[in-house]
Amino acid sequence: MLNPKTCRYLFSPLILFLCLIISQLLNATSATENIIHDNCLQTIRIGDPALNIFSVFGSRYQVKKDYLTVTLMEKGRTVLVFTLDAHENISLIDIYDHYATEKYIRCGSKLSDLIKAYGRGKLDPTDRGYFVWYKKPKGIMFLLNNADIPKELRNIPDDAIKPEDEKKILSLGNVRVSVIRIFKTFNEDADE
Repeated sequence: MLNPKTCRYLFSPLILFLCLIISQLLNATSATENIIHDNCLQTIRIGDPALNIFSVFGSRYQVKKDYLTVTLMEKGRTVLVFTLDAHENISLIDIYDHYATEKYIRCGSKLSDLIKAYGRGKLDPTDRGYFVWYKKPKGIMFLLNNADIPKELRNIPDDAIKPEDEKKILSLGNVRVSVIRIFKTFNEDADE
């Protein structure tokens, strides 16, 4: 028979463990904060001052700062581009190399892999090409490689793209992701 004092000692580590798990769930961060697999990049957040980029990445990459962008390069290749607002805080992060989402989507992944990981997204035509975005995870979108898209479907303006065009583009499984963009969502509290 277990004595109550013995039970208290047996169950206190279990209770502590459960409390830690529950606290982690309650303190879960937003999608933009935990979406990329890399401890360094996870320490940088949208809204952080540009100085954080230099302190986190300064020794890891070549750093080039222009007026409102900070570009991190390795061996002449662009790895990350941070766009800054007028107060020199990070407003966008464009990922070109080295990093993957928690579902292992990275630059070079195919659209078919993206759809397997996150489902069929929405298409957003821009001057850079087509971004695929999702309601969840919030704050991230994927730029499709324009060269992989048939010429007749490239560069259709957002006011001219038809649902059938979007369907055709999203069915092109071999189109590769060329950029992963992390951005601030302005209506994070709203439900889908």
